[in-house]
Amino acid sequence: MLILGPNRAFLGSIAAVLPALGEVDVEQTTVEELPTGEPLRGSDGEEATAVKHDVRMAEVLRRAL
Repeated sequence: MLILGPNRAFLGSIAAVLPALGEVDVEQTTVEELPTGEPLRGSDGEEATAVKHDVRMAEVLRRAL
């Protein structure tokens, strides 16, 4: 399982809960730490940010995965 988080503090709090959920083989990283070989160049505008924070985004991601 890969958990992609916004920062290391967030991932630390998630890591504390995972063993209680039975998850022991988990990789965690931030977007900035993804090994893409390319520097991040883009950013989202206000509209894209609002869409990504909407609960309906979960269904979009579920279908994509």
